[in-house]
This record gives sequence, structure tokens and C-alpha cells, in this order.
Amino acid sequence: MTGQQISRAAVGKDIAALNLNSLNDLRAFVAVVEHGSFSLAARQLGVSQPAVSQRVRNFEIACGLHLLDRRSGVALADTGREIYHRARLVIARVDELEATALDLLGLKGGKLSAGYATPAFAIPLIARFREKFPAIEVEYQFGNTASLFEGLRQCRLDVAVTSLLSVPQDLVARQVATQKLMLCVPKKHPLAQEKCLSISQIADAQLLIREPGSMTRALVEQAFNKHDQLANRVTTIPTREGVKEAVAAGLGFGFVLSGEFGSDPRLVAVELLDTSEPVGVYVLCHSEAADLPAVQSLLEMVEPDGFLPVAG
Repeated sequence: MTGQQISRAAVGKDIAALNLNSLNDLRAFVAVVEHGSFSLAARQLGVSQPAVSQRVRNFEIACGLHLLDRRSGVALADTGREIYHRARLVIARVDELEATALDLLGLKGGKLSAGYATPAFAIPLIARFREKFPAIEVEYQFGNTASLFEGLRQCRLDVAVTSLLSVPQDLVARQVATQKLMLCVPKKHPLAQEKCLSISQIADAQLLIREPGSMTRALVEQAFNKHDQLANRVTTIPTREGVKEAVAAGLGFGFVLSGEFGSDPRLVAVELLDTSEPVGVYVLCHSEAADLPAVQSLLEMVEPDGFLPVAG
């Protein structure tokens, strides 16, 4: 390694060791160069001239270079020109960072990534949030409960809205509402006239269930296991709307959660006897994201049963 390479390596190491306090030194150096005077720089920065001189000296020591030629006024030394241009860039980036942080703190800018498995509960909440904080850009992502958990833990999602049997310990939750498992049948089918049905009554029917990872499927499996029943004819359909369309087409009976059934004149939701207790609908975030201003504000807007969807 040449002497020049050693010098550059040493300078890089010194600069990498700069802490936030050294920003004052860097700002003093730039101010002196821009004003051509230590006294004018001191006036701009609101400090004494000796303080500016000391800060510039500290910056030169940190860089391991003489940056200013003081023999005739104040001028950049040959070694200081590139440092000066890069120092201005650093200050610009720091100022930009500070401005962005203030905007985020005041919810005057930024993004919120929201995932949901229960649009009937999530969309009204997000709409209220956007009305109150129009400067925040909201990104939407639909998925089942398992994919939303993954998104939260990998920081691809800031918040998620879904139904849960229990809340994982690493997530912060605010409960929105409760809902229960229902059987979705065609309106013209004889079973649509029933007020409620047992698991044993439907065990031999053609059943349409959601994909693994969805809360609806977990509740169906739990209900059949609870009654030691086996579903003899099962077809997996990956979305709630897909299940409803398949039921309307006469392909079988499907399962939906009560708050997500919506309104469809072709279908009826029939209560199931002796299934699990109602499950909670939650707004979730990772514990490390709970203090982010946008996330915190959204959580504060959650009111249990405050925006329940209209049942069909």
C-alpha cells in the first residue's frame, strides 16, 4: 500500500468516526468558506468567533488535513476543495433528513403500509385516517392472516387488520370488533330457511373452504375437530369472494365470518351451532413500530365496534 493510500485510508477511518456533535464542526467549516470570514460565519451560526475557529480546527483534526489557507485571509487549501464540496452535500442531506423527520413527526408527510384480511373493517378505518391525515400516503395490501404476520415481522407492513384467536406476543393489538363463523348457502336452497345448523348436519355436504393460513379455515378445522367430525367432500378456494361466487354458482356450501359476509341477494349466512367463541378483529403492528407517529395515530383512532360493517 502506498503512502497516498495509507493517508486516504486514515482519513476515511477518521471521518467514519465522526459523531453527531461533529456536525457543528462541519457546519462551521462550510460557513467560513462560504462567507470568507470567521467573524461573518460566527454571526450566521450565532456563536462566538473563537468557537467557530475551534470548530474548524476540530474538523481539520478529524480529517487529518489542513483545509484552509489562513496566510492571506481565509481561502480553501488545495486539500480542502473536495472536502468542502462533500461537506456541503452532507449538510444538505442532514437538513433534508431533519425536515423529513419533522414532517413525519407532524404527520405532514410519509407513508403508511396497511395490510388487511378483513376489508369490511380495515377500509373504513383507513378512510378515517386518510381524511384526518391527507398528507400521509397509504399503501394497501390484501392477504390472509399468515401472510400479514409475515409482512409485519419483515417490516413490509406497518399495520394489519385481521381476525385472530389470540394475539402473538411480539405484536401490539387494538381490538376493533368480534365476529363468528357462519355457513354461506344459496338463498334458494332449503337450508337457507334454517336459523342455525350443526356441524354434523353439513359434514357430508360439498364444502368450500379457504386456503391454509386464513383465519376462516382455521376456525372451520377447529369446529370439525371439536365435534370429532370429518368433512368428506372439501374444495379449497383461495379468497372470500371466490368462496361466495362458488356458493352462488351452486358448487357447495362455504364458510364466512359474520362481519365479512356483506350484502349479496344470492346468498344467506346461517349461524353454526357449537362452534368456537367469537374471534376478535384486530388492528396489529409490530411492537417496534408502535411508536411511529403514523402507526400510533392510527391505533389511537381504533374504537371497538366503532365502525362495524352493515350485515347483509
